Formats: sequence, structure tokens, C-alpha cells
Amino acid sequence: MISKSTIPHIFLFLFLLSFTNTYYIKEGHASSKIITNFTFGSNFYGRYTTHENIFEKIISHNPNLWIWLGNAVYLDQPKFNYFQNSPKSIDYDLIKNLYKKVKEDKFYSELSTTTPIIGTWGDEEYGVINGDKENELKEGFKQYYLDFLDVDAVDIRRHDENLGIYATYSFGQKDKTVRFIILDVKYDQNSYLKEGDNDMLGEKQWKWLEKLFKTKSETYTFICASNQILSNDRFIMKKWYHDSRKKLFDLIGKYHKNGVILLTGGLGFSQILKTFCPLKNITYNLYEFTSSGLGHNNKLSSFLNNFYHNDYLIEGTNYNDINFGQAKIHWGDKVEESYIEFEIYDKNDNVVSNVLVNYTQLMFRENSEYFYSDEKNLKEIRYMNIHDDESCQREIYHRVRTPFMIIKYYFTHITQLPVAIITSLVLIVFAETLFSKRFYYILIFSLLCFVCYCFCYFYDLVKYDSFKNQIIAGN
Repeated sequence: MISKSTIPHIFLFLFLLSFTNTYYIKEGHASSKIITNFTFGSNFYGRYTTHENIFEKIISHNPNLWIWLGNAVYLDQPKFNYFQNSPKSIDYDLIKNLYKKVKEDKFYSELSTTTPIIGTWGDEEYGVINGDKENELKEGFKQYYLDFLDVDAVDIRRHDENLGIYATYSFGQKDKTVRFIILDVKYDQNSYLKEGDNDMLGEKQWKWLEKLFKTKSETYTFICASNQILSNDRFIMKKWYHDSRKKLFDLIGKYHKNGVILLTGGLGFSQILKTFCPLKNITYNLYEFTSSGLGHNNKLSSFLNNFYHNDYLIEGTNYNDINFGQAKIHWGDKVEESYIEFEIYDKNDNVVSNVLVNYTQLMFRENSEYFYSDEKNLKEIRYMNIHDDESCQREIYHRVRTPFMIIKYYFTHITQLPVAIITSLVLIVFAETLFSKRFYYILIFSLLCFVCYCFCYFYDLVKYDSFKNQIIAGN
């Protein structure tokens, strides 16, 4: 029997418990630990994994934090099921065993015992390539991913089917604070195949994000997503919707957020991107660091990427093999003296690209309007056909996508010589078709493409079935 005197204490306890759970989700995990070094990456374990000991290299860097940026495991059904709302079925045994394989990896297991692990999911964990909010099985996939990240049972995302996996984590104290904003670009994303408002995040996530910007002010803010954000010239499945991209930039500018940097993954290669002049609303250059290909790299995406340059790419930072990213934060006595060193490492733990970013480069400036009031710069912007005055003074090399530049690109990389030859032959065939009007070339080429497609499709089915049996049998 509970006495009357204890009832107020019970209510007080329940109130505090409720408050704690709400804070846990809305404001995220907080730690006073000062971050000096964190690592990140994506695209690790699946049918094509070729480098499973990459975490041995990552451990040697003694990171304060590890961030998944999509596709930690590959749960999708055979790769050619692109244009469907939901998976036709869920192989629960395979899903459990895939996540189990990663967590039991010797070096990843060691990393997880000493280092906090956070992250977001990509297409592969979501169960549908280029999937969106219409995935009817998304809640089941969400629970498996939260299990993978060892998210506590009290987390509201465990119980609310209207919430994606977005979250926020803050570290540090005084003038040495860092916030990681983990975005979910799958759970509430509108379908790009339907007309209407194209939205990446959904109303709830936008409100949550704006509240963070409005009420929090850290030294550095890292916005993490599984799709590149800056790039505006990629195929629609691999970029943000224009309206959502602009909305994000407007929010950063509206609340005068200093120190914002973008971290992304999921592409199968690494890049370092930068706006080549201050964004009009943000008033400073945005940087984006993409790392992808922990366990394998996407040869097809890498090949197509060479044809389809990113306008924001910093020359020399594109890397198409196994890699992971690292950020070293060098704290100064004053905030303005701090800087970040970003590095991309290959499978042999060698630096393949790096960029230094001073904090003063990421500070909001009231007088940046001068750039856009200069007539010469405005002419430059219009000439370069830059969307929404987003960037300017870009290197013209990355905007030229002619056959000549493609061949020139390949011949500067001797390892790509066979690809260059094939590319040249294809261009010759097309040229012959266009100028001689021998249209049967088109038919022959189309048939060859169709045969190759069928071969790849059936090969992929066989590969998937073999991989599935191997994983289940190895449990």
C-alpha cells in the first residue's frame, strides 16, 4: 500500500523522467568532452566488400567519434529494383546477419568499445534504392538501424512512427563546442517521380532543425547527410531537391550560424567541395566533405563521375577507391585562432587529399553584400549560369563536359587508359552515326546495351543469391 506522503514524490519522479526523455530526443546527446579528432565514412559491408579491415586503419587514428554517413550495410534486394515504393519482401534473417557481421568485425567491434558511434542511413539500409516516404516497410528498417547504432529503448524514435532517425549530438564546453546534426533524407522525402513540392526532410524535421539553429550556437556545426548537398548538377537521385537545398542555406543565413560544414557520403567515392565565393545569405564559403567507399567503391559511379564533374569540386580532391575521412580540430586560445584539417585516407592509410579551413573563413559577415553589388561580379554570375547566385568565380574546367575534356581527363591518369580507349571508341561510333546518318549503328548500339543490361541483371541476381546463402550459412 502506497502512503499518501509518497505520492508527491512519485509524481515528481515521473515528471523528471518525462522531462529527461524529452530532452534526450529534442536536444540530443550532450557531452563535455572536447572533440579534437573524428572520423567518418560510408558504403561498407555488402556483396562487393573488398576491404574489410579498413577499421584497423581508423582505430590507429584514435578518433573521439565515428560517424556513419550512409550504407553501413547493404540490405537492398537485387540492385535493379530502383523504381518501386517498397521492397517486395523483407528477408529478416539476412538483415540481422548483415548488421551482425559488421558489429562482430574484429576492428569495428574494438572501435565501438572505445569510441562513440553516431550516424544516418542511406538507400541501402532503407531497403529501396532512391526510396522515399512512400516506403511502407520503412519503420521496420528504422528499428533495425537503431539496433545497429545501439540506440536506447527510451529513445522516442523507437516508439513514434512519425519520426525519422534524425538526431543531434553536442560535445565540448565554453568556446570549444561542436554540434553534429544528423539528418534523415529518406523517411519523409517526397517522391521525385511525382509533381508537387519537392522536400527532402519533411515538416517535422524542418521545424526541429530551425529550433536548433535558433536556440543553439556552437563553435562548429557539422550537418551530416547521406546525399551530397552542395552539388546541383548531378542526376536527380544523387542530389538534394533545389527547394530544400535553398531552404537549408536560408536557415543558416537567417540565424547567422558560424562554423557550418557539411559532411556527406553514400556515393562510392570521396570529394571535397566548396562554394567559390560567399553564399549571398550565409556570407561565407560553405565546405562539404564527402567520404564513401569503406568496403568497396562503385566502379560505375566512379566512371560516370569522370564524365559528370561537380561544379563545386576542389580540383585534385576526387578519389575513386577505398577511403575514409578524418577531421582534426586544432583549438586556439581564441575561437578565431582555431582551424580544421580535413583529410581523406586510402586503404593503406595514406593521405590522398586534404584541406585546411580556418575558423575565420566560416564567420558570418555583415558587409558581404559588396560582392553582389559589383556589376562585374554580377556579370560573372550570370555568364556562369549559377543558380540563385549560389557561387561564382568557379574554375571553368569543371564546367566543360565535352568529349575532348573527357579524353584529356583520362589520359592524364594512366591507370584509366583502357577506359579512355573504350570511351574514344564509343565517341567515334557516335560521331560516325551523327555525321554519316547510318542509323543502323544506333540500332546495333542499342541492342548491345540491352544485352549488356540483361547480362548485368542476371549476374546481379546470381551474385545476390550466392551472397545471401553465404551470409545465412555463416551465421
